[in-house]
Amino acid sequence: MLFVFCGERRSGKTSILFQIRDGRLGPDFLPVLIDMQAMAIETEANFFANITKEVMRSLHDRCEDLEPPHYDLANPSATFAEFVDELSSLHPDKRLVLLFDEYELMEDKVNGGQLSEDVFRIFSHLMERQTKPVFFVFTGSQHLDERGHHVWSILAKSHFKRISFLDRSDALNLITRPVQGRVDYTEETVEKIYRLAAGQPFYTQWICQNLVDYLNEHHTNVANVEDLSSVTKGLINNPAPEMTRLWGDLKTDEMLTLALLAEVLEQESEFTTSQTLLRLAQRSYPISIDLPRIATASEALIRNELLLRHPDDPRKGYQFRMDIWRLWVRRSHSVWQVIQERGVPTRKRWYQRVAVRIAAMAIVSLVLAWG
Repeated sequence: MLFVFCGERRSGKTSILFQIRDGRLGPDFLPVLIDMQAMAIETEANFFANITKEVMRSLHDRCEDLEPPHYDLANPSATFAEFVDELSSLHPDKRLVLLFDEYELMEDKVNGGQLSEDVFRIFSHLMERQTKPVFFVFTGSQHLDERGHHVWSILAKSHFKRISFLDRSDALNLITRPVQGRVDYTEETVEKIYRLAAGQPFYTQWICQNLVDYLNEHHTNVANVEDLSSVTKGLINNPAPEMTRLWGDLKTDEMLTLALLAEVLEQESEFTTSQTLLRLAQRSYPISIDLPRIATASEALIRNELLLRHPDDPRKGYQFRMDIWRLWVRRSHSVWQVIQERGVPTRKRWYQRVAVRIAAMAIVSLVLAWG
């Protein structure tokens, strides 16, 4: 059986794997975490040898009678299947769960020639066994059927779960419960934190941790809106690395759209439309951008969960999903800054051309007068 957890960076996918690894499923399971990003793979034999090593490490002192196999280049996938069979015989009360973080990297290894499609065939075989099947849990940024690589079709149909923003009640619990009895939040402060992070787990914890640090420095346990405002200003001036990394991954039109949006939306509760952004761009900036490009960028940003469409009337446009992003883009990534960062081509406006002509005529007049 295959479970797939997908979501954007810092959405909590890896935390789920850590909880499973640490025994959340109970004593009947043997969870083994495979970090694809940390795994150095030159051959398929390396790949299965590394997985075997992690399995042996997870068994601790329960693997005296289990010898790690020797993987050669001939048929490492079959050797791994035999190892799993032996493991099942020695530990009939355990069910092996292989946890793969960032499964997209496996596809990269196939494309690079380090892995073959046999890897996925043996995974499929292990999942579909009648007795003691192996469970697999994958995390990544996309569902397998969105990857566009035919090797994923070899695997059985997955159970898919998108990891995203917490609902309101869970988000409020994340804000208040970890410090219950030690920090008193005013109701307005809790609401403000919720709007800043919108229930995104990483940003919620990031804001709350910095707020608690601020309260400790000022020797108080009451968190009010003024304290949160001071903390928010510091976070905007010193953003989390995840924010700058995500910003750097955006396309130029997406950056321009966010910059225009941050300029238009002066209040956290406001929404605006692509048409309004286009009028601002045409009126105030010497850039060439049209309505289809803004609309396309906006849809991409909604899919990336940076923007939120109006819940009642889509014609009213959209807003920043997390207000911390609106404040940060407004402070650090204006349209002019995006133009400079990305080398966006600019055009001279009519009044700039007229100014140049007037200046030239003035110079000529001065020369003639002095002559």
